[in-house]
This record gives sequence, structure tokens and C-alpha cells, in this order.
Amino acid sequence: MTVFYSGLVGTAVKTLFDWLYQASAIGRLDVIMTTDFSAPAIGFQVITNTAAGCVFFLLAWATFNVFNRDDQPVSPGRGLLWKSPARLQRITRRRAWRNALFWKDLHFMTGGLTTLLVKFVLYGLLTAVFAFIVVPMISGGTRYTWEEFGEVLMVSALIVFLIEGGVYAARIFQQEVKWKTLPSIMMLPISTARVAYAKIAGCLIAFVPVVWWFVIGALLAPKSFTYEFDRIFVEGWFWWMVFSYVLLLHLITFLSLFVKWGAIPLGIGIVFFSNMICIFTMQYFVIRTGKWGISSDDEKFAVICFLELFATLMLHFGIGVRLRSIAAR
Repeated sequence: MTVFYSGLVGTAVKTLFDWLYQASAIGRLDVIMTTDFSAPAIGFQVITNTAAGCVFFLLAWATFNVFNRDDQPVSPGRGLLWKSPARLQRITRRRAWRNALFWKDLHFMTGGLTTLLVKFVLYGLLTAVFAFIVVPMISGGTRYTWEEFGEVLMVSALIVFLIEGGVYAARIFQQEVKWKTLPSIMMLPISTARVAYAKIAGCLIAFVPVVWWFVIGALLAPKSFTYEFDRIFVEGWFWWMVFSYVLLLHLITFLSLFVKWGAIPLGIGIVFFSNMICIFTMQYFVIRTGKWGISSDDEKFAVICFLELFATLMLHFGIGVRLRSIAAR
């Protein structure tokens, strides 16, 4: 009975994942980009995505009044900050530290030390459930070794790190603008740079659980970590991704000072299309004519990294100018 139940659940989960992959736009891109693609333009992915969009639109329309008929409090909340049990009061005490801005963002932006403890447990638990329960169910009983689990742990931690970075970049100054507390902060007898760096430092503490689990994954899979560590730093595409991500964080932060929502997808779209434009421009107008002596992929990446570094510096100074402009209103 147990074997039958495991096989039945595993088959159902595998079928569900196959269906989700077919309905995924990212999954369809891999198929569309193949040279022998001949499927119709309107297929399963287009139909299911359009239908889901219509359903969620109608659902939002139907429930709009239900979720918007009550007045919401006008005071800023504490994000993910939870009330700590009595035993954790010494660890998560609420008294401000010497660096008040650092303390404020640590508790009000990232959720405080209580959230850090929860993330320590949650990240490792979710990865273990995926590696030792979900994967065996889908693959018919195949289990990960500790080496493979370490690899999954490192990849998962890296993905969470990238996502969290974008979320905090979008919120770090937007919350001050939303609750109109930025003028008060800018009146402190410190420079705009010190205000920004103190807030950034408070958000950086939120990455400690992710870094911890990445290190655990590296210890579980030392061969894979050493191999990638020795190889990846000499690859041009790696530095291209690093510069692109740093540019993305600055762009999201800059856009969050202009738009109320949507800074993350807007920033991702701008960085993606600007990179594509740079690549296509060099491919069709520079490489073919032989100008600048660019002939290898690493040289292309070097040019793009230089442009992204310049754009990052401009955004870095632009953020400071925008903060002072908003505070002066």
C-alpha cells in the first residue's frame, strides 16, 4: 500500500511539474529558440497564461470591494518584525543601538533578529524537503547524496540571495518616501552618503542566513565548490553577470524613488534589453567591420562591463541627488 501510494503521488507530482513547465513562458523560450521549432504561435502556454490572467483579473475585480472597504492604519508597520518570546527578549531587544539608522532598518526593514532566526531554519528546511522528499517522489525513488544536496543548497542560497537583494533595493528608500520620513532623516547632522550606507548596512544583516547555508553547501560539496571557484572567476560571462546585477540593484533603487510599485520588473526589463542591445550592436556593427579589435566573447563582455560600470556610477550619484531633491520638498 505504501509503495502504491508513493508511486501514485510521485506520478501525480511529476505530471503537475510537466504541466507547469509546458505552461511556463521561460520553459517555452527554450523550445522556441531551437532551430527546428515549427509549432503554432498560439499554443498551450499562450492559452493557459491568457486564461489564468483573465481568471485572476475577474477574481481581483470581484474581491476588490471586500479587501478595500476598511480603512488601513496610516502609521508605518514593522515589516516582518514579530513579537519575541520571553526567552528571546535578550537577543531581540528593541532598544536602539548607537547607530540608530542601522538599527532601524535591521528591525523595521528586514524584520529584526527574530526573522533572522526563522530564516536560518526555514531556508535549510525547505531545501531539505525539496532534495530528500520532492525529488525522490518525482524521480521514482532516486535520492540525493550529501554532495548533491550541498550543490542544491548552494544554488538555492544563491537564488534567494539574488531575489532578496532586489526586494531590499526596492524598499530601502521607498518606505521612507512613502511614510514621508525622509526629510526628517536628511535633517540629521550627517551626510547623505552616511545615511544611505547606514541603511544599506542594516539590510545586509538580512543576508546572513543565506550566506550561512551557502557555506554549509560548500562544506557538503567541497569538490564542486572548489571546481567552480577555480573556474568561474576567469570567465568573462561571470563578471558580466556580476556587473549586471550590481547595475540592476542601483537601477531598482533609483526607480523606486520615482514609481510607487513595479521598480523590480521595470529594472529587470531595462537591464535585460540594454544588454541585448549592446550585444547585438557589437555583433552586427562592430564585430563585422573589425573595429576596436574586438573578436572574442571575453572582449565583448569587457566592453559591456565597462558600460555597466559607468551606468552604475551615474545611478549611484543620481540616487543621492534624488534623495536630496525629495527631502527638500
